[in-house]
Amino acid sequence: MKKSTLLFLLIFIFGISAAFAQNSDSPHEMNQLFSKNLKYPTEARRLNAQETVVVSINVDKEGVITDEVEILSGENEQLRTEVLRVIQLVGDKWDPSFLTDHKAGEDYLLTIQFKLHGQNDTGERFNSVAHRLKDLPELLNEINEKIEQNPFSSQLYLFRAEIYLDMGEKVRAEMDANQAEFLKKKTLSEIVVVGYGAVKKASTI
Repeated sequence: MKKSTLLFLLIFIFGISAAFAQNSDSPHEMNQLFSKNLKYPTEARRLNAQETVVVSINVDKEGVITDEVEILSGENEQLRTEVLRVIQLVGDKWDPSFLTDHKAGEDYLLTIQFKLHGQNDTGERFNSVAHRLKDLPELLNEINEKIEQNPFSSQLYLFRAEIYLDMGEKVRAEMDANQAEFLKKKTLSEIVVVGYGAVKKASTI
């Protein structure tokens, strides 16, 4: 029970930091650059498109972002294009000090979640009903689907580790906790872009 409580606290703390688009491992200036310039594309909002775009970026030995950018997760073309646009813009204003304790000369993950205001996600539901045993199998299925869509989210692996722990599957819980820790170290920053209000199609008469 103590291990389960500790893991839940880690999940809760990590969830708060992600919700405010502030990663303690990344300087405030870098997050400001991304947050200030990222837009929720009109067409994506009109289609109620919500997803997480995960990008692999390369940092050279001098601590500067290179042109080696690869989209690892995210299907919506408008959202993908927006992320690439802003990465280019931020790259032009990049400062090696943004890396803080991250090493130069490596690849890192940049995670940008596009979310419409008022829409709940799996994490919010998990925090409210995680310890009701009858809901665990259903929650596990939901988390598995989310991980299949985005296998680069350390938060999702922590959520699943908590579920496995409550189901008595300690080995699987430990494996997911280790994967979450690895992904957290490889993540340079996590940003949440919230869209307010869907865009309605103009009616034709």
